[in-house]
Amino acid sequence: MKQKIYRGVAASEGIGDAPALILSPDDLHVPSYDVSEDKVDGEIRRFRDAVSATLAEMRGVRDKPKLDAQRGESAELLGAHILLLEDPVLEREILKFIRVENKNADAAADTVIGNLVARFEALPDPYMRERAADFRAIRSRLLSVLRGHGGSPLQNLTTDVVVVARDLSAMDFASAEHERIRGLVLSSGGSTSHAALLARGLSIPTVMGIAGAEAKIPAGMRVIVDGTHGRVIVSPTDGTRAEYDLARRVQAKIERNLIRVRDLPAETKDGLRVRV
Repeated sequence: MKQKIYRGVAASEGIGDAPALILSPDDLHVPSYDVSEDKVDGEIRRFRDAVSATLAEMRGVRDKPKLDAQRGESAELLGAHILLLEDPVLEREILKFIRVENKNADAAADTVIGNLVARFEALPDPYMRERAADFRAIRSRLLSVLRGHGGSPLQNLTTDVVVVARDLSAMDFASAEHERIRGLVLSSGGSTSHAALLARGLSIPTVMGIAGAEAKIPAGMRVIVDGTHGRVIVSPTDGTRAEYDLARRVQAKIERNLIRVRDLPAETKDGLRVRV
């Protein structure tokens, strides 16, 4: 494959280089079917059991005693997602959909929460539009549990990867082996999104807003993420890799020098203390 360059939003500075791990969105294949009146109560139980299991999963990750400061930010956001999923109004609307439309729990949750996602995405305020990601996150986790898929796909990484996905939730960040994530390429979101803020907290190079990235980038293909300039290089040439390797070494040297002086007193060469 020839080298390809995609340009997006520079969301978290730095350079990452690793094979691509593609995360397909969970909401592409949601089963939807009619249920008979005698099966409605069973679907309601399925939904309530899934909510309980999802909440337990989220709380388990949020309350891990050894979460470091960066993952702690993810844990705080998980707390907000827990509140959304506990909302009695949301539960009432999904149960109503099951009863009135005679639909399975998966379709009811996908439709009701999907409508909320669409409403937020249609808002004129960019910050408020980003909040649609919160509802996408709880929908994704709930649908995964309904289909018997627990945990995060980033929990047990054993090799370095560049993660390519539509979005990443607080659950993904809080449970991920983030030392193995060399970069993020996300097709949605912007510099004010939760994913961008969490990526910056973890110093993971990130480029966002590359539409259809999951389909454009082949799984396992070498990818360079230039989070400083908003570039993603797929199948980079040897020359491109050498260029970015040099840039990464220069940046690492600068950072080491800054670390050495960060705790020194702020004063001039002649001893004049400067208050900052």
